[in-house]
Amino acid sequence: MLGVLCSCFSQQPKVDPCTDSYLIQEALIEKVNGIYYRQRNRMDGVPFYRNEVGVVLFRYQMASGSAFWYLSSQSHDFYRSEGDYYRVKSESVPSHLADWSCSHSPDGRGPAPVISLIGTDPGPDPCSKSSLSADMLPLTGGDEIAIDISVSLLSGSPLGTVPVYPSSTGLQVKFVLRPFLQERRYVTKLIYGEQVFDDLQTVKGLQLEPDASLQAIVQEADCIVRDAGAPEVNGSYIRQDELMVGAPCYVNEHGTLLFRYCFTRSHSHYWYFSKASGELQKSENDYFRVKTEELKPPATGWVSASCLAGRDPSPTVMCF
Repeated sequence: MLGVLCSCFSQQPKVDPCTDSYLIQEALIEKVNGIYYRQRNRMDGVPFYRNEVGVVLFRYQMASGSAFWYLSSQSHDFYRSEGDYYRVKSESVPSHLADWSCSHSPDGRGPAPVISLIGTDPGPDPCSKSSLSADMLPLTGGDEIAIDISVSLLSGSPLGTVPVYPSSTGLQVKFVLRPFLQERRYVTKLIYGEQVFDDLQTVKGLQLEPDASLQAIVQEADCIVRDAGAPEVNGSYIRQDELMVGAPCYVNEHGTLLFRYCFTRSHSHYWYFSKASGELQKSENDYFRVKTEELKPPATGWVSASCLAGRDPSPTVMCF
């Protein structure tokens, strides 16, 4: 990749779950698919995004002045084409990108990905009810017609009515429902009749009709985590039944664990964020940790040192 990368990293507002995120699907390179979360810094003067396995969505300006958006490995030299999966020539923000290609991208293979906007930051208060609009959902091909669906709680109490498109996914519907919920509450599951509306399933695939009704299963978070450079650490954490080293442990919607750990030799106590699927004794599964004798996760002080899966910045933790 030739050209000049304007990597002027400036301090940006903290990442919020209501700010823009993107869902990428259908790429032959499996690691490219997934949810891309907006990062705190900027590249080439615009926001950039990272998915849960570290693939980066960013804009790059060539020496000629032409601008491209890339999907690329975060671990390689951005001045070289090795590590690039797909690119598209555009000055636009990602929600308007189409016609991705693996041309000039040595690590890419067709078919090219499809990108959809999950959430957007429409102004100073992106989580306000007045900001909810059809603009928060994608218009595939630009000619889809929105339909309204009503959502209620299992108790029968109405939650809200939202516009959706045939290509809208269950995950996107969950996002547009967030303004109707208090901060600690979030939708864990959507039900249509006897079917579960899965995160990657579309309205068309579920065969939702205009004025259809969904039921939402809502939980109240025990902890909310934000600002972590590893996006799978962010989210709402639910307290589990079991105790670890005399303290409760928690898990979020991505399956990330928050737990207390004691080292046998030193008897030092730490709180950790780790992958639920890994062995808790291995550092390659750890995102962040903090040394403390407290029986409750601390708000700050977290570091990624000695945590091989971690990426700065460190998280901010709020427990209730």
